Amino acid sequence: MLPLLAVPCFSAFPPTYCSNTPPPHYCTDPTNGERSIEHAPHRVGRVADGTFIRNRERLTVLLTQQEDGISSPVYGRMGNIAGAVLLSSSEDIIEVKIQVKCHFIVFFSFEGRLHFMSSENGSRTVPTVSETYTLWNCSRTEIESCPGSFPFSFYLPLAFEDSGRTYPLPPTFQTAFTAVPSLVVTSVYTLIASITTVRRPLMLGFDKVSSMRVPITYYPRTRPERPPLYVPLLSSIKTCPEEWNQVLVTVKAKCSYNLLPIQCNFFVPSVQAFSFSDVIPFHIQLSGPLFSLLMLFPQRSTEYEPSISVTMHRQIIIEIQGRKSQKNQEIGVGTMWPIPPPPSQCDRDEEKSIDWGGEIRCKPTVKVGGFAASGLSVKDYILFSLEPPSNSPFLPARGHIPILLTTDSWADAPNEA
Repeated sequence: MLPLLAVPCFSAFPPTYCSNTPPPHYCTDPTNGERSIEHAPHRVGRVADGTFIRNRERLTVLLTQQEDGISSPVYGRMGNIAGAVLLSSSEDIIEVKIQVKCHFIVFFSFEGRLHFMSSENGSRTVPTVSETYTLWNCSRTEIESCPGSFPFSFYLPLAFEDSGRTYPLPPTFQTAFTAVPSLVVTSVYTLIASITTVRRPLMLGFDKVSSMRVPITYYPRTRPERPPLYVPLLSSIKTCPEEWNQVLVTVKAKCSYNLLPIQCNFFVPSVQAFSFSDVIPFHIQLSGPLFSLLMLFPQRSTEYEPSISVTMHRQIIIEIQGRKSQKNQEIGVGTMWPIPPPPSQCDRDEEKSIDWGGEIRCKPTVKVGGFAASGLSVKDYILFSLEPPSNSPFLPARGHIPILLTTDSWADAPNEA
C-alpha cells in the first residue's frame, strides 16, 4: 500500500496584514547600490502655438498648433488636424462637409494618395487617406441661415489598406529620376475646403462650387532604440564587440596575377539607426600580406592614387503588376582620415593592416527615413567602395551596411545639448 501524503491545512481566511508599515521609498534615479537595467528617455516636445491661415475668395481655412511662417502645415503620427472653416459670407450655403462627393455642399476634405511610375512598367496610384465629415447642411428648397464658422478636429489614421494588406501611413515624400528609364514617386496629403452655393434664381441650373486645396506635410517621428558608441573602434572592439557591425569584403587580384587577396573590414555602430542630424562613425581596415598591400598602392602619384570612399545611398524600389523598377541616389558623403599603425617589423610576407577612421551624415535635404508601402520600398545604406588605381593588380571591391534614418536622435547621445 502506498503511504498517505500529508496534506497541509489551509486557513479559510487570509493572513493578517499590518498597514502601519509604510511603503518603500521610490526614487526615479538609482541610489547607492542600484543601477538602471533599461532606460528609454522621453522628451516632451514643445507644442507649437501658431496658426496657419489660407484663404480664397470668401473661404478661409484656419489650422491651429502650427509653427509661424511655415508654407505647409506639419503633422506627425496620429496627428490631430484641428481648426476651423470660416466664411466671409454665408448667403445661399446649403451644406458644410468634410470629404463629401455630392451636390449642394460646403465640404471640407482630407485625402492622401501614393503615386509611383516608371517608364518601364507604367504607373499606379494608391489612396492612403480619405476622411469625410459633415459640418453643416440644409435643404436646397428651404435654405436656412448658414453659420460663419465651422470648427473641426480629427486624427490621422495610423495605417491604410491595399489589396488585403495593411501598411503604415507613408510620410510625405517626392522624388523623380528623369534619366531613362525614368522613375517618379510621390506621397502627398491634401486638405480640401469647398463651398457650394445655390444660384439665383433656382432655374439657372448648376450650383456654383468654390474650393481650396491646402497641401499637408506628414512626418511621423522616429527614434533609435539606443545610442551608438562614440568611442574609436580600436579602443572598444575587444571590450565591446557587440557595439560594432562588421562587413567583410575580399579584395581579389586580377586573374593574371598570383597574389594573395586583401581582406577589408568595414565597421559601423551596431545600432544601425541614426537621426538625420547624427554624425555616424565608421572604421575601415585593410589587412593582408605586406606585398599585396604594396601592390594595391603601387605608386604614390596622384594619377595612380586609389579611391577609397564611404557614401550614404537611398534605394527606391517600386513594383507594378509583379514587375520591379529601382533607382539609387547618393544622400551623404563621408570624410576619412588615416590611423597610424603601431611600430612593427617590416617582413615582406608578414600580415599587415592599414586603418582609417571616418564619419558620415546624411544631407540636410533628407527629411524622411526609409519606409515601405503598397508596392513601394525606400531603404538606406552606407556603402564602402574601393577602386584600385589603373596599374594595380587588384579588382574593385564594394560592401554595404543597411541603416535606418530617424527624425530624432537618442536623447542621451553625448553630442546633444
